[in-house]
Amino acid sequence: MSSSIVRLDTSIPTLASVTLSTSNNSQNLAKPGDNLTLDFTVSEDIPQPTVNLAGHAVIPSNSSGDGKTWQAVYTVDNTTLNENVSFNIGFSDAAGNVGDNVTTVTSGAPILVDTEVPTLSNVQLVSNNTDNSSLAKAGEVITLSFSSSESIDRPSVTLGGETKLAFGSGTSWTTTYEAVSYTHLRAHETGRNLVCRLLLE
Repeated sequence: MSSSIVRLDTSIPTLASVTLSTSNNSQNLAKPGDNLTLDFTVSEDIPQPTVNLAGHAVIPSNSSGDGKTWQAVYTVDNTTLNENVSFNIGFSDAAGNVGDNVTTVTSGAPILVDTEVPTLSNVQLVSNNTDNSSLAKAGEVITLSFSSSESIDRPSVTLGGETKLAFGSGTSWTTTYEAVSYTHLRAHETGRNLVCRLLLE
């Protein structure tokens, strides 16, 4: 005659800690190529949970082998939606007790995915020459102004061989250069880059 022991388990598993992080230099942003990492800890040993991260099914790993500490990683690409990162964690224990799906972190700020490349427009290069603003004599001031398609960090501009940070904020920027000789002004934007050409005569 043989006997066996059946363990009664009525406890519902819960998540004790849930955090979401990005490999971007900014803790609240993610661009294509950045990793979004979802770490979570369960109150008991569970089989592999299901995770949807940034709209994609991701298989989480349990590198410690304890069945409690899990990690899911998703790499942002150009198809990732431009919005605050959402996630859903579904889980149950070995006995089949189903925990409540979790969609929020226990600590930390939202992370915004941004896959749109900023562009420049309204590029103007003028001087304070009173006769012709497309020309500049030595000592006259040349002003470059442009707009960006979205708020950007303070850009670096090379004008007349001098590299300096532009003045402004958000989407509106300017920089100046003092002409050292007779100058013919040209400026245009090409995709992501602003091209300025000073023809010195």
